[in-house]
Amino acid sequence: MRISTIQAFNNSVSGISRNYADLTRTQAEISAGKRLLTPADDPVGAVRLLQLNQEQALNSQYKSGITAAKNSLQQEETILNSVGTVIHRIREIAVQVREAQSALLKARRTLQDLRDWERGEDMARVRRALRSAQLAQSSTERKLRETRELFQRGIVPRNELDDLEQQASQQRMDLEAARREVESTRAKGQGENRQIAEMDLANASVKYETLQAQLDGRTVRAPFAGIVVAAPGLAGEQGSREPVQAGSKLGQGQALFGLASVERLKVSAKVSELDINQLREGQAVEISGDGFEGTTLAGVIAALGGQALPGMAQGGSPQFEVTVSVAPLDPRQLQKIRLGMSAKLTVTTYRNEQAIVVPPEAIRHEGDRLFVDVRQAPGASVMAQQVKIGRSTPEGVEVFELQPGLVRVPSSSDR
Repeated sequence: MRISTIQAFNNSVSGISRNYADLTRTQAEISAGKRLLTPADDPVGAVRLLQLNQEQALNSQYKSGITAAKNSLQQEETILNSVGTVIHRIREIAVQVREAQSALLKARRTLQDLRDWERGEDMARVRRALRSAQLAQSSTERKLRETRELFQRGIVPRNELDDLEQQASQQRMDLEAARREVESTRAKGQGENRQIAEMDLANASVKYETLQAQLDGRTVRAPFAGIVVAAPGLAGEQGSREPVQAGSKLGQGQALFGLASVERLKVSAKVSELDINQLREGQAVEISGDGFEGTTLAGVIAALGGQALPGMAQGGSPQFEVTVSVAPLDPRQLQKIRLGMSAKLTVTTYRNEQAIVVPPEAIRHEGDRLFVDVRQAPGASVMAQQVKIGRSTPEGVEVFELQPGLVRVPSSSDR
């Protein structure tokens, strides 16, 4: 289909060239003095000139269409080439995966053979050889003892005894060699040989898993349930990349999109430097918001920023990022919560059910000591009670060592 379209465009270009040549020739005749402008002078030439002008305008449109179509075909060809390259690469990886799997199986079998070395064929062979040498040596030793007795009695000649002694000596050497062969063969299944086999198996496993992961990457699978969001660096940041579109060129490792979980949410907040030290990781947080009014979520502080956020206004209080992990949501809550919603966080940094809080102006200083004027009962005389202060709250200041009573707040007339 693409070849037919190109041929049609080429035919149109040939027609354009012929018409353009005719137009050029006619314009040359006009320049030479030949009048072709009116039907009275040359009706056929005038009509032909009008047709050529119309064809020239039409040919200009054709040229624009041809250029756009060729650009589209080039983009299509580029995409097809990219797809072909990816398919070829996938086939190469598939071959490498099979080779790596073969190497993995061989390494696994080699290690298993070394682990079962004592019951293997090599050890069985040398054990049989050792047993044969032991039996032969035992038989020869027995014959040698009998021949010696017979020689002492003068029944057998000296040369027969010498032959048996030589044979016994040779078999003793064979027996010793068989024993050394058993030890040498046993050593092949121990020590460094087994370590080398274990390392070969580990390397083969890593290579196979790496290649298999690349091959599995031909299909995009979500690691968890969620919704597709813009990739990092695409959401309105300065110098951010353009969104990925059909026909865009991509690089290896480039993020196409992000995946956000709606079951395990996090809330990001900014806290002033005046309050950041009152927060701790693991503190309970209550989460509410206008977008999900009537629903209160539970969470805990997951992380506290160790550095002030950049871009703060000059003279303003530095802000630190606080991340809150939200507890798993039930289906009813999932229907109300949307990514990007604003939220209000409530954190209880201190709790004392028995705390006594007084207005700041009720505390007066006398040197290094602090006092609060109290009455033991309505109408009783005022007495100064030394106190120690605790935390400050919007309602007042926490004080200690103050018994229940009426706190007298000094007014301007009392001072």
